[in-house]
Amino acid sequence: MNKNSFHSGFATLVGKPNVGKSTLVNRLLAQKVSIVSSKPQTTRHRVLGVKHGKNYQIVFVDLPGFLKPTDELGKYMRKTIREETEAADILVFMVDASHDPQEEDLKGASFVKSEKESRQVPLLLVINKTDLAKEEEYPARKEAFLKLLPFDEMVEISALHGKNTEELIRKIVKFLPEGPPFFDREQNTDQSPEFRFAEIVREKVLSKTRQEVPHGVFVVTEDIRDGATPDTLYIRAVIYVEKKNHKMIIIGKDGAKLKIIGTMAREEIEKITGKKVFLDLWIKVKEDWKDRKDLLKSWGYE
Repeated sequence: MNKNSFHSGFATLVGKPNVGKSTLVNRLLAQKVSIVSSKPQTTRHRVLGVKHGKNYQIVFVDLPGFLKPTDELGKYMRKTIREETEAADILVFMVDASHDPQEEDLKGASFVKSEKESRQVPLLLVINKTDLAKEEEYPARKEAFLKLLPFDEMVEISALHGKNTEELIRKIVKFLPEGPPFFDREQNTDQSPEFRFAEIVREKVLSKTRQEVPHGVFVVTEDIRDGATPDTLYIRAVIYVEKKNHKMIIIGKDGAKLKIIGTMAREEIEKITGKKVFLDLWIKVKEDWKDRKDLLKSWGYE
């Protein structure tokens, strides 16, 4: 890499669900661009996060976790992974140091291997959550991860605590192709306000609901407009669920849970916009929406 020239490229993050891809992107950008939850399938679209350096720009591509598709939504997510890895300048394969390689790791590694071999794209192994690994178990586990793929570089990190993340940046920059930036320096993501606000609401729903609800939740921002004064904002969002009992779970007794969800989302949106926000939340039941191509297409899954 010529240190006197500018380098830019797309670093695509691939790995199983909950391996920490979104946490890593948020940490590297020092701001939240991807919602985070312990629930699988939190990330459903690809999310871009732009890291600006003195002589480089890294466009991180945060992808859905690698899972076997069980519905139309899952097929879309797998299609997204395939398309984004095909366009990557650098592939970043993430694994979880707190347990041995799992089936999703093996399938993801096989998928990434074929892409690396076909295009000779640089491949980095990122072993995340090293802070959670037991000292006596980790050396053998690390060797097992290293055998998954022919990696060009490897780095051990804790995305949550920021351990070795600067080293990861240095390793990625080393492989960036020479070229102009893709985004203005003031831009850190390509998300629309509608998408970003909807995702914030969905994140709060995930944090306040039981395990059976999150997979069937989708949020659409239907309206954003100025409020009665210039420093106010009105947002209407609809929370779609698959079952009537899921609707009741989200509402909670006397509407208490929905109120908490709304308050948490509103406060975060106010920090982003710098305005007083009136957040109008509605809940609608759309049975089997994850298998309805018409709905998925209208919601941006194409």
